[in-house]
Amino acid sequence: MAVWESRTIAAFGIIFTLSTGIRLCELLGLQWNDVDFTHHTSCIRRTVGRLQKVDESGKLISKSDGIPTTEIVTRSPKSATARRVIPLFPQVWNDLMTYHDRQQEMLCKQGLQLTSSTPVFSTPAGIVYEPRTYEDLFKRTLKAADLPNINFHALRHTFATRALEAGMDIKVLSSILGHAQASTTLNLYAHALPDHKRQSMEKMSSFYGAECSA
Repeated sequence: MAVWESRTIAAFGIIFTLSTGIRLCELLGLQWNDVDFTHHTSCIRRTVGRLQKVDESGKLISKSDGIPTTEIVTRSPKSATARRVIPLFPQVWNDLMTYHDRQQEMLCKQGLQLTSSTPVFSTPAGIVYEPRTYEDLFKRTLKAADLPNINFHALRHTFATRALEAGMDIKVLSSILGHAQASTTLNLYAHALPDHKRQSMEKMSSFYGAECSA
């Protein structure tokens, strides 16, 4: 499916996730002030999620008629390693800039303005998406493209697997994914390494017997 065929241009967030490995809560937390237009990077500074509401004493609000017990919360990432800068390769950057212009046009038609604090992947009204609503958008996009029904988080796993298959260093990948330890990345994606190991060993063949022939 082409990038802009979806009825909702924010579906580009699906491709963006496949190209960066970020989590859904991080995708929805991105604002345009997190995008470095000089160095072509995106910075993960916040997450968006629906959490249970608490009262003034810190206790969970119980269910009762007319009183919502959950709310959309924007907060900082859980750890220092989750707050990170992700370089964007040229094709993704170019598509992101095209998306930026499309989003600006869409908001302008409604009398709205795109600002530095506008969510990158906003609703048509220019506000933050609820995670469940974006999940629904993802499912509809899959169905429209006649693709298998998968969980949104599978996009992150696909990115990590493809990155290892492309020869990305495990520590670099760990940093991009926001893992605290490279061992976490290795434990999750070791299945993608067997062929990479063989290819790496085959590169050593050029050294075999080199000392004897020198």
